[in-house]
Amino acid sequence: MTRVRPETKGFGPDGATERDRCRETDTWLPTVRDGMDRNVGGIDRIWRIVAGVALLVYGYRNRDRTVGTLAFVAGSDVFATAVIQRCPLNALFGINTCGVEGED
Repeated sequence: MTRVRPETKGFGPDGATERDRCRETDTWLPTVRDGMDRNVGGIDRIWRIVAGVALLVYGYRNRDRTVGTLAFVAGSDVFATAVIQRCPLNALFGINTCGVEGED
């Protein structure tokens, strides 16, 4: 039996916009709690995943040095912001890379 994927349009009663799709994605990643708008997406999210993993690996390989520990902590933070798609600094500065530009 073949599984049919539901349409990506129509999450809400009036249909979903691109920004809604970014907020209500059906990926394996955990969802953001209500009241926490996503502000990390697209290329920014990919960059954070790559940079976070690189810092984690560097930090683990150099865990006996202070620089390695700091890299591991920084990598954890960068990777976590990519996974939950929420960055407090982006919120502070009003940056949103999740939605489509020009759409309110």
